[in-house]
Amino acid sequence: MLGEYTYYNIEEVKRMPFKFPREIIRLPGGIHWIHVPVDPLISRAEDAKEIQRAFEIDRLTWEDITKGDHLPKVEIDENRIFIVMQVLRYEEDTQHIIKEQMSILIKDKCMYTFQHGTHPVVEQVHEKLKINRNNMRGRGLDYLLYTVMGSILNQHFLIFDQFQERMDEIEALVMRQSKGNYIHDLYRVRKEIMKIKSAVSPMKDIIRNLVYDSDFIKEEHRPVYLDLNDRLLEINETLAYYRELVTALYDMHLSNASNRMNRIMTTLTVYSAIFIPLTFLAGVYGMNFKYLPELDWKWSYPAFWVVCIVLSTGMVSFFKKKKWL
Repeated sequence: MLGEYTYYNIEEVKRMPFKFPREIIRLPGGIHWIHVPVDPLISRAEDAKEIQRAFEIDRLTWEDITKGDHLPKVEIDENRIFIVMQVLRYEEDTQHIIKEQMSILIKDKCMYTFQHGTHPVVEQVHEKLKINRNNMRGRGLDYLLYTVMGSILNQHFLIFDQFQERMDEIEALVMRQSKGNYIHDLYRVRKEIMKIKSAVSPMKDIIRNLVYDSDFIKEEHRPVYLDLNDRLLEINETLAYYRELVTALYDMHLSNASNRMNRIMTTLTVYSAIFIPLTFLAGVYGMNFKYLPELDWKWSYPAFWVVCIVLSTGMVSFFKKKKWL
């Protein structure tokens, strides 16, 4: 299967796979949507050329479609609209965010989508078509574009749920002052946040250009596109929250490490202070002078131990009273 041709109207939805573009026979009326997975297509040069030729896609646009890591953008001409978006997917095994490109080309009253990766956006849109959510089948091509863009944005909230679980684990460990170095984990989370931001930031300009710089969006559908801006605002606020949380946990981790080191140094210093007078006494009576009167006393050795024990016990009691131990 090279791709799928979807046709729908208020009464029905037809989803038909095709192996060659010439197999597509557009049904009269309704909405037309052609979807092509790009990853297997790139490995077959002849199929790629046939798709480009059959759908009359210019060279520069085709390069953007097949690139796979293009920055999000929108191009609006008299006869077409071309949009590049990044779909984010969270991979639980590696705990990394995978960026996969979705290119959308609208021309000749048909929407073409070119998908890199395995993200479920297309299936989600088809499910909404199947149940006719919000009377989707009775609306125009611009509402189909809105549904695709909305499904892409919704992927971010699924990622945030995964992020929250990971951040809760790190926060619990940091709060318990568990031993370990979480700098690597926090750096990785911060890197993933920046990856989300790079995919989301251009979306605001894309939506604004679609709404205000083109006649493609119907007047009755402008509010739903502006609703996408509200989702973007929520996503950006969530990203700001995670950035601040990462910074706070990073500072807390360094503070805990510093406090732990201070406690260790305090303990070592206190025990060193206890042994300083004992070392002094041992040094005095260890000197090889001929005349040390105490060495001739019968009880000098027990007396020395008593003095050392009393002195050590007194210093330990003093340090505990001061809460240095």
